[in-house]
Formats: sequence, structure tokens, C-alpha cells
Amino acid sequence: MSDVTEIYTWYSYRRDEQPLVSINWNSLISAVKSVNLLIDSLPQEHRQRIEEPKPFLDQDSFNPQGWVGTYNLGGSLLRVIPNPELLSREDFYSMVRELIGWAEYVGPFFEDFLRFYCCEPTFKFLFPLSYSNHLKTYTELIVSHFIPRRIVSEEKVGYELSGPLVWSKALYTFLGQQNTLVFKKTRTNLNTLTNMLLVRFHAEILKDINAVYRQITCSFSNEFGELQQAIKTSILYHNEFIGSNPWNSLLQQSVVEDFESATTYQKLRNEARGVWSELVDLWESYRSKKSELTNFGKRFDSAIKPLSKLYELWCLKKLCEILNIDNDKIKNFSQLIFFEMQEQSCKLHYGRSLHEFSGILSNLGIDPGIPDFLIQCDRKSYVL
Repeated sequence: MSDVTEIYTWYSYRRDEQPLVSINWNSLISAVKSVNLLIDSLPQEHRQRIEEPKPFLDQDSFNPQGWVGTYNLGGSLLRVIPNPELLSREDFYSMVRELIGWAEYVGPFFEDFLRFYCCEPTFKFLFPLSYSNHLKTYTELIVSHFIPRRIVSEEKVGYELSGPLVWSKALYTFLGQQNTLVFKKTRTNLNTLTNMLLVRFHAEILKDINAVYRQITCSFSNEFGELQQAIKTSILYHNEFIGSNPWNSLLQQSVVEDFESATTYQKLRNEARGVWSELVDLWESYRSKKSELTNFGKRFDSAIKPLSKLYELWCLKKLCEILNIDNDKIKNFSQLIFFEMQEQSCKLHYGRSLHEFSGILSNLGIDPGIPDFLIQCDRKSYVL
């Protein structure tokens, strides 16, 4: 289990003082750089609604500003929570737990929120690359030793003996005057569960690492140049392995094999020995970590996000509860939700530019800003 260090928002910490003295500073520099690059890549219309400045770090100090979440630093985690003078630890975690529970019902909306206002950077990007490197190491060990084979014995009929005679059938064929022989032929093939798992593992990593490469390439130009090059090298390696002999002959069967089945898993464990057993462990770890990345709650909890937007999201949840808005109506972001209130047809706006209402405030000589929420009904509108 990784060590977790907690620090507070809006506070500058020196690297040579507690609690950062034991932190790998170079890993933190890389993580903060990635976060800030991702903040810059957020859609413009949403980025301009974020009040908090970007996290700041130099050679001597780190200030997370108003961004909460978890920085993954390899062997340790640096978790940023609100300054308790502004929001108590208990209230913060209560708010997060509420939102994670809500995420189970409004998953697509949370997916958009993560995309527009949060940073899930280094772990999501480096996760498949890290496992790719481990898989390369095990693959080189495996191919340098004996590759497991299945021994298949089957009966053959022919005019020449090419294996041990099947005596129980020899008399039958002789009396039948076929002048043929029944014998056993032994052959080997590579269709073992361990071999198929190795090919499947390469195929899964290749698919995931290709997706990461497309995401980085579309979102950034040269900011992640070193990472892009490392990913390209891994893509080439996995492609070559899957396409090489004899592994290419196992690909089709390996992708349909149900490695999640309890029966198959038990057979796999019984078959795996030595380095193969470690490969199965690595596969289990990969599948477990990958499932975490598809869990909205865990992703939301660890993503680096502006505290103001976290609070906004909690307020939206409370508004929906007060207005009795069904979770099924909360589909995606930016949000326009239709509901009924006091026999009126109403709309709840969140995260939307509403110039028509801002104009009303401007005519009154008031700086309209951008409302967090607006309830628009047939006869009246409410700015919140």
C-alpha cells in the first residue's frame, strides 16, 4: 500500500520541511507539470469559469492553490484537502462521499464533469505504460526459456506404423482385411492457457496504450514529447510480439478466452509455474487497477479538481433533491434540466452561458458575472 501524505489548499509548503521532506520532488515536479498542462487543455468555455489559479511549484516550494485531489508520485501519494479553517475535514469527506454515491446514478454527467473541470493526468496516462514495461521484462524472460506446450495424443490409421500400435484395434483391422494399422500419434501445440494469457495481455496493453496515445496526441502538441515517444516504442513492441510466430497463431483464441471464469482461472493457476505465476499476478493487478479507472467514484475522488467546482456540484445535487428532480433527467454537462414546480414548467440551468438573463442585470448597472445556477419558469426566473 502506498504512503499517503495530506496537505492543505492555499498553503505554500517548503520541500525541506515537513510534510514534504520525504516526497520525491522530481516526481512531484512531473505530476504538477502534467496537471497544469491538462488545465490549459480544458475547453475554453469551462476553463474560464474556474476561479482557482493553477497549482504552483518551483525548486523550493509547492502551493496546490485551490485544487484538491491526489498526486500519484510512484511509491507514495500526495493528497490535497481543503484548509480546515475554510472547510473542516469531516465536512469535506462527507461532501465527497455524497457525490460519489450520486455518481452511481448520474454516471454520464460525472464523466462530462471530469472531462471539463478535472485533471486525471499522470496515473491515467502512465498506468498502461508502466504495466507495458513490466510485461516486456516478463516476456523477454519467457521467450528465452522453454515455452509451455500441450502434448496431444490421437489415434491414426495408416499403412505404415508411425507410432505405438493400438493392439486393441489391431486385430479388428486385420480381420476386416483393411491392411491398415491403428497407432498412436503424439504431437505438441502451444495452445496452453499460460501462452494464451501472454498474448491476451499484450493485446489488452496495446489497445489501452493506443487509446492513451490518441488522447495525448489530440490534446497536446509537444508538451508530452518524451511520454509520446515512450508510448510509441511500446506500441511497436506489442505489435511486433502479437504479429510474430508462433504467438500470432494464438491471438484469435486468446481474445475470446474467458480468463474471468473461475474454472479457467483455477486451471490457469494450476498450470502456471515460476515466472508464469508472476505473470498471472501481474495480469490480476492490471485488471484490478483498470477497473478502478472505470469507477466514477474512485476517479472523481482522486482527480485533481478545483474546490469551488466541487462545492458547486454538491449544491447542484442538493438543488435536485429540493426540487425533486429525477436522477434520470441528469444526463450530461452543460446541464439543462426540465422539471415541474408549482404547476409551472421549469428549467434548471447549470454551467451554461445565459446572455439573455445577464443582459437584464447589465441594464440595472450590475456586473452580471456568470450565475452558478438559474431556475427558469414560465412566469419567473431565479438566479442563484
